[in-house]
Amino acid sequence: MVFDLERSLIVRAVMYRFLALGFHEPGDALITFLKTEDEFLNLKEAAQELDQDRVDKRLSLALEQTHAAIQTEDWSLRDLKVEYSRLFLGPTPPLAPPYESVYDQDRPEEDRGTVQGPSASAMEAALAEENLELNLGRVDLYDHIAIELEFMYYLLGKSVENEAEINQEYVERANSFLKERLASWAPEFGEKVASKTENALYHNLGRLLAEFVRLDAEQQ
Repeated sequence: MVFDLERSLIVRAVMYRFLALGFHEPGDALITFLKTEDEFLNLKEAAQELDQDRVDKRLSLALEQTHAAIQTEDWSLRDLKVEYSRLFLGPTPPLAPPYESVYDQDRPEEDRGTVQGPSASAMEAALAEENLELNLGRVDLYDHIAIELEFMYYLLGKSVENEAEINQEYVERANSFLKERLASWAPEFGEKVASKTENALYHNLGRLLAEFVRLDAEQQ
């Protein structure tokens, strides 16, 4: 059982790592990852393991379609940056704001749909507790989707950092963060990205995000 749990934590971390990279502002690291076949083999294995008890295999299908889009399209880094700005930054109102605050329905009605809500402050505190700092060169607010995905990757990584023993405290922290924070808005955000984008990569990344976060929350 220890091995099964450890493997489960590792494959979850693999998926969160990829999605975090996909929703950061595009750079050379993303291009390199997309062109590295071994990286997608690791993701494919992770998706298959996470999907093993599902008849429809929706996560594996979403990943396969993401990979197919990458193989059949030839985007430049500039193309990806232009679409990233259109979707998430502006200068016109972004089509899919990437901040938890925007999707938080527990806020006062007059504040809903705006940034810098309680989730941003909570994320800042969570990072500070782990002595982590936000790289303001990559994102501008603490509750950005890429930061929350990267935080999940961090927590799951800490849970298996010691090869001799799983750190249950970090497992519980990861699962709590997933259920209480990420799962409450990431699927909606992912579906919005998929419906608003004109780029096949972001369309499939949005679908993959929605499928994976829902599945991960269901299984914990």
